[in-house]
Amino acid sequence: MLKKVLISALLLATFSCVTAPPSKPDTAKVALPAGSYRAYALKGGINIRSTPVSGAVVRQTEEGEEFIVFENKNGWYRVETLHRETGWIRSDFVGPESMSYAKRSAVFAEKVLPAYHSQIFIDENKPYRVIYLVLQPGYYQSVSQAAQRARQIGQKYQQTVYPGAVEIRVMPPDSKKVFTKITLPAIDATLDKAPFLRFGRLYGLKLKNRHLFLKLLIPSGLSRDQLLDMADEVAAAIGDDVRKVEMVFVENTPAGLAWLQGKPRAEKNSACRLYFLEDANGADYKFNHCPQQAQS
Repeated sequence: MLKKVLISALLLATFSCVTAPPSKPDTAKVALPAGSYRAYALKGGINIRSTPVSGAVVRQTEEGEEFIVFENKNGWYRVETLHRETGWIRSDFVGPESMSYAKRSAVFAEKVLPAYHSQIFIDENKPYRVIYLVLQPGYYQSVSQAAQRARQIGQKYQQTVYPGAVEIRVMPPDSKKVFTKITLPAIDATLDKAPFLRFGRLYGLKLKNRHLFLKLLIPSGLSRDQLLDMADEVAAAIGDDVRKVEMVFVENTPAGLAWLQGKPRAEKNSACRLYFLEDANGADYKFNHCPQQAQS
């Protein structure tokens, strides 16, 4: 859960609307019911409904919060929150932990920033695209010195949390004014939503050099037409920043899970129902084909 920043009144007056990165989630995990899995809200303020599509709103999500997902009903996940609330949420607003900027920022704040003896705050109006840094006192002796330090931290932030363009505002803890600010260009494309999936779930994702590789775990029994419709729908929804999209649709069977987990004896042709690729040259696909795995 995101917490309001608890800092001095002067600093609060300067930041119009900011949050601290969420605390690291509890690593002690209880066993999940058979067939269920953990996923995370990719945005805050998304409706959790009592039934799919038009049910009453149970409440709205908090960014990065954890769910247990039990089933996919035509693109809506039946979920349970950590507080034992149940409801339904659209599949494109729920994804694996690797897609959650909230979780990534928590890791960054706890694992990376201590080496820089600095603090980070996220702007709620432009989350992850605008961040505030409070540096060690010695870096406020000159603007160039502060900017250089902010650039070092910002580059680590892009590698760990958010690869898009980032504006960094350096703020002394005892001033109402921004000391200096810098903007770093994007180092890669970003994804704000998961694919909308009418069946199955997103098992894994890798985005590097504007090349997106998706691993999709699907129920058995889907027709070839259903698989191609899903692939076309996902590819059409991906933003223009991604140059190449690869998808592999893997059946939710022991053979499929073995292949996804990289087990060497996995039977390839019994694991993957569809391999789909789309790039500047158009779309291509193969049924019953497993590509060389991208590590994610």
